Formats: sequence, C-alpha cells, structure tokens
Amino acid sequence: ANVVAGLTGAEAVLYGLAGLDPRPDGSLWLDPQLPPGRSLTLRGYRLRGHRVTVHLQPGRCTVEVDGRQTYRGPVRRVRVF
Repeated sequence: ANVVAGLTGAEAVLYGLAGLDPRPDGSLWLDPQLPPGRSLTLRGYRLRGHRVTVHLQPGRCTVEVDGRQTYRGPVRRVRVF
C-alpha cells in the first residue's frame, strides 16, 4: 500500500504540477500547472531514450533534453520532442 501511495504522489508531480504529457506518437509535451508563486525543478526524467530536465519558476520555464536547452521562455504548453 505504501508503494502505491508513493507512486501516486510522484504521478501527481510529474503529470500534474510539471505537466509532462507523453503521447502515443512518441512526442512529449509540457503543460505546467504550478500554483502561483511556486517553483519546481525536475531532473533526469527519462523517456524514449532521452533525459529531460525542467526548471519552472514564476513566469519562466527552461527545458533541457539530453543536456541541451530546447526551450526557454514563459510558462506555457510546449512540445519537448
């Protein structure tokens, strides 16, 4: 039961707050839903052979894929790859 509860919390952060949205076509989208004034950094999320890092701050977002910055700008829905 504790393992399930821990995984549920992780899913809430990954797919809710950080807004990671892996698609069946192989793409990964990001649609962050952070509460106002909050920050979040997600390092080393692995998907389909890529390692993704996301830095979310009030009004700013930075995305890195495999160590290369692929997006820097306002917090909004964005295709990661």
